Amino acid sequence: MLLRNAKLTKYKTLAAICDKEELDSVKELFKIFKDKLTNLKIGAQKYGDLKNKIIITFRIAEDQFNLMVQKLIYNNIKVINNDEGSLKIIHEAKAEFTRMQKRGYQGWNDVKIDKNIITTEMLNGWAASGNFRNIIMASKDVTGQKKEIIEKAKQLITPTIEKAINTAHKEAIDAPLDASKALTRLLNIASDPSLKAMNKNDQIKIAGGFAIDFCVKHKKFRPQLIAICNNSQIHYFTNIQAAIKLAKYIFSEDREKEIVDLTAKQLNIKWLNIAVEIVSNNFSYEEIKIFNELIDFVKGKRAY
Repeated sequence: MLLRNAKLTKYKTLAAICDKEELDSVKELFKIFKDKLTNLKIGAQKYGDLKNKIIITFRIAEDQFNLMVQKLIYNNIKVINNDEGSLKIIHEAKAEFTRMQKRGYQGWNDVKIDKNIITTEMLNGWAASGNFRNIIMASKDVTGQKKEIIEKAKQLITPTIEKAINTAHKEAIDAPLDASKALTRLLNIASDPSLKAMNKNDQIKIAGGFAIDFCVKHKKFRPQLIAICNNSQIHYFTNIQAAIKLAKYIFSEDREKEIVDLTAKQLNIKWLNIAVEIVSNNFSYEEIKIFNELIDFVKGKRAY
């Protein structure tokens, strides 16, 4: 009788996707789930490569599927189940996550994970994968961490930022035809407000410089130089560095008419004139001279 009346647990497969450099952090997250959610009925995770992404699949008890979707989304992990029921759950979880962000959501409380759970192993995993945002969060006293964890996190901030920059740079070099996401990551680092607030200017400039050099080298991404020049969220130095590289290209024999026309049409010379006043002492006389020639060139084009 007991066997006949016992309920068999029904399972459902959940699929998610993350960037390769985030994999260590994702594995740590699953460890937390298993440690803290003792009633969690979850199978082993399977991992598969998809270019620069990792597909994660595992089986989860049907009655815990909603909870797991919510926790993954709250931790910025994309769930890719596409059946009608799953899509509805994903949509609702994303909507709730958006509402929480507007209320000042910081991550730990809202996924019901103890803020004191951060360990040295987690910090090392984040550092190895270049997850500097988590490292910065852990370094702040407001997260309620143990003193040694906070100090360790502070020590890891700079090398973790550099790891993120070097990883994105390597990805761009290794796969130049499919480098959009790597280039976006470099530019996101170059414009990250938390890094600006911490005066990580050297790292910001390096990330911006890598992005600029890549755009110069590869025809497909040259229009991005104009966007970098115009981006008011990026360090002034990077704006002017991009403008100087753009000028050298515009005045070279290899220039393309398309880029010349886009520059004449889209370059924000008003913004660049403000930026150059602030950082001109970081550039040589020759660099400022060619920058000014670019501004005059654009003005001349627009005069006609």
